[in-house]
Amino acid sequence: MWWMNIGNSAPRGGEPLTPCVKICRLDASGLCVGCRRSADEIMRWRDMSPDERLQLMREELPGRWDG
Repeated sequence: MWWMNIGNSAPRGGEPLTPCVKICRLDASGLCVGCRRSADEIMRWRDMSPDERLQLMREELPGRWDG
């Protein structure tokens, strides 16, 4: 999965830091079926700092795949 390739820091050179895999649809629990972000997280993504994004991608999203 995408989170297995996350390094220790945010990418440099303007590369976007995102878990998006272009499968954008919310399931019954309100999480995106492609990246497992909530609708609120998706809406706030552009305003989040790279560190906030990285923390969410490392610490929150991987556990959401377990069901």
